[in-house]
Amino acid sequence: MKAVTCPVCGGNGIVDEGFYRQTSGQWASAGGVETCRSCGGKGWVSVQENKPFFRLWPRLDDPCEWDAEEVV
Repeated sequence: MKAVTCPVCGGNGIVDEGFYRQTSGQWASAGGVETCRSCGGKGWVSVQENKPFFRLWPRLDDPCEWDAEEVV
C-alpha cells in the first residue's frame, strides 16, 4: 500500500459545502466547507501499489456518463 494525495479534495481534506449533494454535472457551493468523505479529512488515501487508480467525475453534457483519468 502507498499513500497518495486524495483525488477528491486535492490534499486539502475539505470540499465546498454541498459537494456531496450534487445530482448533476453542475452545482453551487453553499458557501462553507465540509470534511472530504473520501479521505476523512486527512488529505491522502491509501492505494494498492502497481494497480491503476482512477479519478471519476460526471460528464457535464450527460451526467449519466462518467469521465475517468488515471492518477499516477
